[in-house]
Amino acid sequence: MVEAVGEYRSKRAARVLADEFLAPLNDGRSTPQSTMTLTQFVENIYLPFVQAHKRISTFHGYRNMWKAYLKPHGEIALRDFRTADGEQVLDAIADRAHMCRRSDRLCLGDSTAPALHHHGTTGCHKCGH
Repeated sequence: MVEAVGEYRSKRAARVLADEFLAPLNDGRSTPQSTMTLTQFVENIYLPFVQAHKRISTFHGYRNMWKAYLKPHGEIALRDFRTADGEQVLDAIADRAHMCRRSDRLCLGDSTAPALHHHGTTGCHKCGH
């Protein structure tokens, strides 16, 4: 047994310290998954799940979108990912791409072309739709 010293001399004081120390584990803030990056989660958990439970074409589409747009932003730990981070990722994607209104397709191209068709103009400057 160890002699009780300092401010944690009573069982109650030690319990308070233990509760504070264990709180991140008990409320789910600190789990093995919380330290993994977005890339690790998507590639090791999410995409394998999609591959096993969805059509192969759906899996290929999700995987291609991951590689093209999200993976460059994937080194953030899941526990650190906040709404503001998601907004920054979406802004970065929007800077590189736009949605073609006539085809409902995501079209890649330079960021100098208009993002959307305006008032009945024909043809997408990036994809020709």
